[in-house]
Amino acid sequence: MKRANAALFSLLMIVSSLAGCIGGEEVDTSGYEDQIAELEEMLEAQNQTIAQRDATIDGLEDGMSDATQMIQDHAEGIAILETYRDSLLVQLENSNNTSAELILQLESANASIASMQSQIASLESLRDSLSTMLNSHNSTIDELEGLLNTANNSILTLQSDLVVQQDLVTEWIVRGAYNDFSGANLSGAHLGNADLSNADLSNADLSNAHLRYTYLEGADLYNANLSGANLEGAHLSFATLFNANLSDANLSDADLSDADLEDANLSDADLSDADLYYANLIFADLSGADLTGVNWYHTTCPDGTNSDDNGDTCVNNLM
Repeated sequence: MKRANAALFSLLMIVSSLAGCIGGEEVDTSGYEDQIAELEEMLEAQNQTIAQRDATIDGLEDGMSDATQMIQDHAEGIAILETYRDSLLVQLENSNNTSAELILQLESANASIASMQSQIASLESLRDSLSTMLNSHNSTIDELEGLLNTANNSILTLQSDLVVQQDLVTEWIVRGAYNDFSGANLSGAHLGNADLSNADLSNADLSNAHLRYTYLEGADLYNANLSGANLEGAHLSFATLFNANLSDANLSDADLSDADLEDANLSDADLSDADLYYANLIFADLSGADLTGVNWYHTTCPDGTNSDDNGDTCVNNLM
């Protein structure tokens, strides 16, 4: 644009010089004067276009700054929601609601949080693209405005989702918690330190869930999927884990005394320093499991023998 202005200005200077006398002789300048007027109009139009584009870019830069602040605000809102959710799960014993309603609410909360995190990532990507395009000045105003509109629409959607999620969390706080999770989808859920003693988690999906130091004494985990779950230091004494999938799970320092692990899949699980006093491991799959420092006492080994008769260990009786 600056080259175009310079060219127009130079042409004006040349035409202006021709409008005078050449070699002391008078020249008819009426044609040049028309050209000068036309060029001056073109220069004025170019200046107006430059001013409009500069104003639009300023507006886009302001919009990008607002979008960045809103991203930060929503990210903080998600952190608050996750804290609320985790605090609710600690109160699981005192529910007045039916399990079906609350399970749906929990799954909805997890889905909403995941959706908002995805939208923030998309919004940040749009913001970065907008910044790059503004710096390069190689894109048209229409492209920049389109990106900004998309970013604003994403922000509005995120705001709506946050309002819904905040209302749901508030309702949970008022209505309490529960301990019936039979068949629930709790994959990846954060339940660390929660008291789920005697809870019904049969057939539940707890894959990759965070259950560190969770109280699960006497809990029914029949046929539950706990693959990849973090159960470090979990309290699982007298728990029913018949036919449960615990492959790749972290059970280090877990209390599994008197637990029923018949037919359980413990392949590649970390059982280091776990307590297996009086536990039932008949037909359990312990292939590849870390059994370093396991506490064996009157444990029923996978092959049906008793650890007391095998040198106080089941390491050599895994079928």
